[in-house]
Amino acid sequence: MFKWTIALLLVGVGLGVAIYPTLAQQEPVPTAEIMKKKLEYSQKLLEALTLNDLDKVVAEAGNLIQVRKEAGFRAIKTPEYEMFADDFQRAADAMVKAAKDKNLETAKLHYLGMTLSCFNCHAYVRDVRKRG
Repeated sequence: MFKWTIALLLVGVGLGVAIYPTLAQQEPVPTAEIMKKKLEYSQKLLEALTLNDLDKVVAEAGNLIQVRKEAGFRAIKTPEYEMFADDFQRAADAMVKAAKDKNLETAKLHYLGMTLSCFNCHAYVRDVRKRG
């Protein structure tokens, strides 16, 4: 039994060593590219809200939630930036819930809140970069 445990451990370590260089070579998507995707999804989301297509609202808000999870989404690491990112996340989550509840007006309000969090965050990042 002990020999099998050691053998499995060695195989696991060997696989980890073989796979790690491949994983380490994967670079995060650049922030500019992520922001471009975010803009595209936001535009599609606005279209869905305008056309009262709540299923598409759920899909596009879900895409935005996924974009936020990408490493390149974090342009800078400050508590203020995290606050704006959290505001974005809460608004997107609330928009999904409202759309699933078939509440178009509430979904629209959360879209406005999400957009406002973007405006505020972009202004903050620009100000921080000008100072630094």
